[in-house]
Amino acid sequence: MANEEDVNFMKHPGAWPRFPMLPLVGKDETRLLGILINDGNPVVHVGSMFDLGTGLIGELVADWPTVLYSSFEELAESWRVD
Repeated sequence: MANEEDVNFMKHPGAWPRFPMLPLVGKDETRLLGILINDGNPVVHVGSMFDLGTGLIGELVADWPTVLYSSFEELAESWRVD
């Protein structure tokens, strides 16, 4: 079930403490780490933000697995804000 607080936070990147990315944690037993990037799309890049080097964020996550969602509500059913 999607948490409305998480959905609202995901939709308002100006409030993200690590702008332009928002760290996420998977809700299932694997507890995967991921990030949401401020590009307006509900796409999770699976990996830890601590593994990122320096450079353009889009280029840094280009090789990471991604999971696309049709809405932020759908995304929040599987991920929570970390």
